[in-house]
Amino acid sequence: MHAARTDLNAYLQTGIHKVDGWCIPQLWQSIWPLRQAIGAGPIAEIGVFEGKFFIGLAKCFAENRHDSVAIDVFDLQQFNLDGAGVGVAP
Repeated sequence: MHAARTDLNAYLQTGIHKVDGWCIPQLWQSIWPLRQAIGAGPIAEIGVFEGKFFIGLAKCFAENRHDSVAIDVFDLQQFNLDGAGVGVAP
């Protein structure tokens, strides 16, 4: 089995349930075939929220963890213009 698949499977079995955020395990049934088709590479997620999806992306695509970038306003909520991630509607 491919090392990235082993990492992803371990995350889906145990780790994903320990991380807050948005991502359902079934999503990876669609994403893993993309990994097989295009291979490894750098990843970025804008609006990472709690990291649940980002961690899966990193385990799936980024063979070098330094090729992973998470971007969010985090504690700088004055830049969160649409209120996403905090339950505030504009």
